[in-house]
Amino acid sequence: MACQPAAAARCEELRDSLLAVAGNLDLSLYGPSSPLTDSNRRRTIYGYVGRTKPDSMLALFDFPNPNTMSELRTITVGPLQRLYFLNNDFVMRQANTFGDRLDTGSDESKIAQAYRLLFGRLPAKSENTSRTGLPTAKRRRMGRVCAGAVQLE
Repeated sequence: MACQPAAAARCEELRDSLLAVAGNLDLSLYGPSSPLTDSNRRRTIYGYVGRTKPDSMLALFDFPNPNTMSELRTITVGPLQRLYFLNNDFVMRQANTFGDRLDTGSDESKIAQAYRLLFGRLPAKSENTSRTGLPTAKRRRMGRVCAGAVQLE
């Protein structure tokens, strides 16, 4: 899958992926739905979807209107979606938590662990050497760098 072309992800997949790589995803099954607040760690499928006021994150990433029927879901990629990843507190908290998950050690070992968690593989030599120029930084900063790896293309 790492060699597949990038595809736009649905909002549910994006939110669940952010929680999963940060180690915060609650995989418990069933139960009542609850609003998709920052403290809600359950899968997005268990989130409450209001008919009159949809969740702003879901609407931004083309969640279908619950009042109408649609045979196909439209997926768009726009600048507001990219800004969401740059400016959203939920995304930053997950990125910082992800950075905290990385072992202490050299930048190379952190990069290798980040690639395993994010992409399920080790980085190629060209990928590893191109990022070792990072200044020695706090683990939180490393999390922000890894958050930049999330791309919407």
